[in-house]
Amino acid sequence: MSAVPSTLPNTRDEVEAWLLNNFVAFDSLDITEHPKIFAKGAQLQFANNPILHGIEEIQQSFVPAFSALSYMKHVPVTFDKVDNKVWFTVKISYRAKGDPENQTITIPASALAHLVTEGEEAGKLARFQVFLDNRPVLERIEYVSKLNDKEGDTI
Repeated sequence: MSAVPSTLPNTRDEVEAWLLNNFVAFDSLDITEHPKIFAKGAQLQFANNPILHGIEEIQQSFVPAFSALSYMKHVPVTFDKVDNKVWFTVKISYRAKGDPENQTITIPASALAHLVTEGEEAGKLARFQVFLDNRPVLERIEYVSKLNDKEGDTI
């Protein structure tokens, strides 16, 4: 049996650092950061949406959301790791792009991350399941979009 690469988080401090690193990538609102955290053949299931397969499909799925946001910030609440799985809860804050009130909406979420354990992709996400209700964020984005459409009509 080969040794587990050092990029795979094992201690509590390593798992916390791994989480924070992933959150920085997500919070950048930049899909070019995704290959740093997702394995090439990764799977992502976001809420009740169909499972996405592969880094390209995952990246493209974030384009509409990232283009509608001006800010996203993940703050870990609790986490644990067993074998190659990291379970965590988080508070995620969002701001809709173009929101004249710059309102921050914070929602709770939880996720189960299955990590690649060996090879050059060790420590990256092999499968990522995200559980949240993002309706408040989507409603704010829709509100801001309608508001901006009305302003465009009056110019």
